[in-house]
Amino acid sequence: MSDVNSQWDLAFKRYNVATNSGTSGSGSGGACDSGQTNFSNTFNGSECTAVVDLKLSSSGGGPVSASSESINPTMAAPLDLSPMPSGYGTWYSYSNGILTARTKVFIVTGSDGAKYAVQFLDYYNAAGTSGFPKFQWKKL
Repeated sequence: MSDVNSQWDLAFKRYNVATNSGTSGSGSGGACDSGQTNFSNTFNGSECTAVVDLKLSSSGGGPVSASSESINPTMAAPLDLSPMPSGYGTWYSYSNGILTARTKVFIVTGSDGAKYAVQFLDYYNAAGTSGFPKFQWKKL
């Protein structure tokens, strides 16, 4: 996955994920939920239709009173959307202040149209500090 100039594919801000598409960038990116949880499966990129990023606002508590983020609604959504609106999903589950990676495999379309399978594994580093997303990926 590329990260040079406008040729980027994924961007992270805390637990939010953006693709180079829609309101996040000028690329041909996007993402969708493959409906699979086994990363070892064979994927060809046609499992689902890519969804582009959009601007989403949310209110919150604690140090974050409100935010407006450009995110991919298939992979990320504000923590305060409960119940989750149709069409939104997240790579994590959230309970008691802890984010836990779900086993979903996403199909990510890169800025150049290339397809990747992506599965999130964790949000915490070895010391337990949040904000360190870990994922596996493979080009399709």
